[in-house]
Amino acid sequence: MEFMILARRKFIKNISIFVPTLFVCSGGAVSLSNLHPGVASWMALVKSRSGNYSGVSIVANDFMLKALVSQGLRSSIIYLTTYTGLGLNAIKAPLINDSDPTTPDSPQQLDEADFDETVGLTGNGTNEFMLVATTQTQIYNQDATNHSFTYGAYICSGTNQNGFGMGVYNGSDYIYLYISNGTGTTFFSTGISGNQISVADSAGTGFYCGSYNTTTDAKLYKRGVQIGSSATPGATYSSGFHVGVLDVNNQESLVPVAPSTKVWGGHMLGRGISAANQLLLNDIWKRTMGILGRPVI
Repeated sequence: MEFMILARRKFIKNISIFVPTLFVCSGGAVSLSNLHPGVASWMALVKSRSGNYSGVSIVANDFMLKALVSQGLRSSIIYLTTYTGLGLNAIKAPLINDSDPTTPDSPQQLDEADFDETVGLTGNGTNEFMLVATTQTQIYNQDATNHSFTYGAYICSGTNQNGFGMGVYNGSDYIYLYISNGTGTTFFSTGISGNQISVADSAGTGFYCGSYNTTTDAKLYKRGVQIGSSATPGATYSSGFHVGVLDVNNQESLVPVAPSTKVWGGHMLGRGISAANQLLLNDIWKRTMGILGRPVI
């Protein structure tokens, strides 16, 4: 018996016990050794842009990437940000940027008071917006046949107000996702403003997704459910302008058109996404927002 006790003591003394680093929040936990590689890359990118991150942002982003992969949606997305991290510098680093990972997103007139990880990003309706590193041309080129594309946005809170959501303006036509304007209408324009999808939608919140599939097929979804469509969207266009968020990008002029006052939880860009995957995508966004402590709508 004595021998057994001594042997056990020697075993405890001599071996090395590995205890993984854990990132923990009320929404879950993930170990450093089990992080999705994209989260580790995002963490390094945030640091390189003089930002920082929290355990909450790591858990939320790890869930987002793993869920997109498990549902077969990751390859459809070329840009995505959940507005996570600590400080405005952190949100210059999107979670996904397959098109131009070396270029930071560019806040225009936004300041530290406009961003809080537990709230999201809020515009002032006057001059604040964001230019993302991805251009409409880079989105356009993802699908060489149909040039299909998706604009997606999670709105945490918002009222009807005359402020664009996200998009580009080429001097004659808009590509945009415009959620609940001043008269209570949500729009998805794929390049010919006169052929946009227009749906009555008061004080819209939750995840919205506009999907341009072909010249004869465009659809608009709210919380995973189709609310509008067009069989005549026409051809979309290629534009070297970076996509604007909290407003449209007006020909790289940095002159605001109609900035938003809504609270944004994140946005994404990518290829056209089928109706069958919209509910899955909506659920992933909702779960991510819940981990961050934002409204789950």
